[in-house]
Amino acid sequence: MLFIDLDRFKAVNDSMGHSVGDGLLIEVARSLVATVRPHDLVVRLGGDEFVVLCHRLDAAGIVSLAERLRQALEQPFEVAGRKCHISASIGIAMADSIGDLDLVRAADIAMYAAKKNGGNRGELFRPSLYEETTQLVELDNDMRGAIESEQFHLVYQPIFALSPEAERLVGFEALLRWDHPHHGALQPGIFIPLAERLGHIHAMGDWVLRRAILQLQAFRSAGPELDLKMNVNVSPLQLARPDFLARLADLLAQVPDLPRHALCLEITETSLSDEAVSEALISIRALGVRIAIDDFGTGFSSLACLRRLPVDVAKLDRAFLGGGHTAAQDHRFFAAVTGLVHAADLKVVQEGIETLDQLALVRAAGADFAQGFHLAAPLSIAAALDLIAASREE
Repeated sequence: MLFIDLDRFKAVNDSMGHSVGDGLLIEVARSLVATVRPHDLVVRLGGDEFVVLCHRLDAAGIVSLAERLRQALEQPFEVAGRKCHISASIGIAMADSIGDLDLVRAADIAMYAAKKNGGNRGELFRPSLYEETTQLVELDNDMRGAIESEQFHLVYQPIFALSPEAERLVGFEALLRWDHPHHGALQPGIFIPLAERLGHIHAMGDWVLRRAILQLQAFRSAGPELDLKMNVNVSPLQLARPDFLARLADLLAQVPDLPRHALCLEITETSLSDEAVSEALISIRALGVRIAIDDFGTGFSSLACLRRLPVDVAKLDRAFLGGGHTAAQDHRFFAAVTGLVHAADLKVVQEGIETLDQLALVRAAGADFAQGFHLAAPLSIAAALDLIAASREE
């Protein structure tokens, strides 16, 4: 049995409409039937999930068929005059190698393993997948209801402007947390990659943007003279979505008094090589929203690329702070990096400051802004409002 789940189908539905999505499912079904052997059975289980039941095929034959199906679904489909690009995660299970599991369940587990490993691939069931993928399926199901049941929340890490004498609060970075009912507090490094692989990142990202923008308005009202900003992390998958700009513009229209420059979207440096992301940045910047490159220094982007794209801020990765050299060498290196970024007309934010010595290094090298646990940990809304009140009194 082959269990087939379409990658990126939800993005087609959301951006092109359900009528195009339904037409795409019909075209996918036709492609599957045309690719399998005449006596194989193709069934749509529901949504964007299909299964293919095959008789008299050995392991090599079923893997070969899965690859032919993957290649067929990778080709663009034309529906209602529009080109739709998808791919498929395919789970493969054979009746004589699944133990006590039923065939559909085993193939489903293998499909989740294929999706976990990046999608657009086939994965053959093996017993070791059972426990690993069962946990993945549980998290997938849990994630579907997490937004509706208010399990997600944001915390806000302060960002400070640096001067020779002191630090001044200028804004916050919104950070997503998941209060899982069984696993407790989950860090984004665990569930964000999973959300990207399983297609939940769009709903999750919309929720984060909406909450962060509304909270920014509240923070600015609490300290109007501080001109506070808000940084929000955005997945490259969100940026590549055709309707992302319209969704962002709609959210901003709901807070007409909010200056657009007060919102800054953070993207990872490694995503700059994606042409769709680069095009999206130009449109986002045209709205007046600022753009920051997160984890700068880890993706090997060129300064020419930074000058070409409408980027406002480079957030230097915390790895710059752990050079392991003499203080003089660390200072020269950090000052050189800061100078290069400034030469590209970008502001510099140093992340991950955990000690007074690191803060002194960053200040002496000429960085514009800083954040990290030495300055302030991520805060609840109430604690952030207390910090705003204290900053107004200084």
